Amino acid sequence: MVVGDLKHTVAGVTRHEERSVRRLVETLLELVDELIIVKGNHDGKIEKILRGTRAEVVGTKGIVMDGVYAFHGHASPDPEALEEAKLVVMGHEHPVSNDIPGVTLKTFLEAVIDVDAWTGGRLDGEIEAVYLPAVDDLVGGTPLDELGLTTPFSRGAVLDFSTVPVIEPEPWSGALTR
Repeated sequence: MVVGDLKHTVAGVTRHEERSVRRLVETLLELVDELIIVKGNHDGKIEKILRGTRAEVVGTKGIVMDGVYAFHGHASPDPEALEEAKLVVMGHEHPVSNDIPGVTLKTFLEAVIDVDAWTGGRLDGEIEAVYLPAVDDLVGGTPLDELGLTTPFSRGAVLDFSTVPVIEPEPWSGALTR
């Protein structure tokens, strides 16, 4: 499953992006039986790009599977999905930690969320959530102390959180040869 922002351009799609996203999805579909793409705010025209593939595109409200509610996170959560879920997984914010001076680390962010505050009083209770880091270094990230554009952070709904840094190997910087 891809939790939004499979592509970069927000409003449209470039020819290069169309070819590369389609090639990526076709490659993934050679490896897995099913691929679900939850639309993110960068995924305009994704249905057109993936027409004719086996990939399933679901809307920005996301999907619940086996008690896990996956949605991108730029839009408000679906209250019905929250009621059904035991765990929320979302992207959008791309959390990073700057705890080590001069070093930015992608991080998974685990949070306990006050559903009442998150939904403006429509639901109550608490739910655990995991914010996923960006896969691509070019996307960048949001430092933990700046989180909150459209997520529970902006509504004071995060009751507690912890982080798990992503430790990556050094990027390869050798010469390309044929």
